[in-house]
Amino acid sequence: MAYGVIAGAGLAGILQGWFHTLQGSFWTNAGAIGLGIVATAAIIVGLNALIGRAGIAVGAVITLFVGNPLSSLTQPKEFFLVHGAV
Repeated sequence: MAYGVIAGAGLAGILQGWFHTLQGSFWTNAGAIGLGIVATAAIIVGLNALIGRAGIAVGAVITLFVGNPLSSLTQPKEFFLVHGAV
């Protein structure tokens, strides 16, 4: 838990204070980033406890192949290609 708080505050400080890519309340952004980090770490730690060292790889793959597509759900429809364009 402490890692999530420290990492969330650190990343929010860099992204909001230095790069100016985040808007809004610093502590709200830090909390959201920290919760995302804790959730990802909890999945990987849980899978490690469940199936051993292979759980680390499985957790990383799940995070990449499930988390990345879900992050595009916030994109507007104009960003997506028409069906069959690829």
